[in-house]
Amino acid sequence: MQLDSIPTPGTPDYPTPPSPTPHPGQPGEPLPEPGPPPLPEPGPATVPDPSPLSDPHPGGDPKPGPAGPRSDPA
Repeated sequence: MQLDSIPTPGTPDYPTPPSPTPHPGQPGEPLPEPGPPPLPEPGPATVPDPSPLSDPHPGGDPKPGPAGPRSDPA
């Protein structure tokens, strides 16, 4: 079986892409080091104070208002 008209991978007629080339499209450009990604420093500086968000009622007082007349039977 001679497949001269149909070049298959592994044959000298098949155009094999050069392997030592860095990401195709930009030859000669070094690949970005797949290590520490440029992420912003995760810390208290980037996170806003969650205290006013988690505690809408400072002091822990249960809705002052209707509790006054209700607690007073007179």
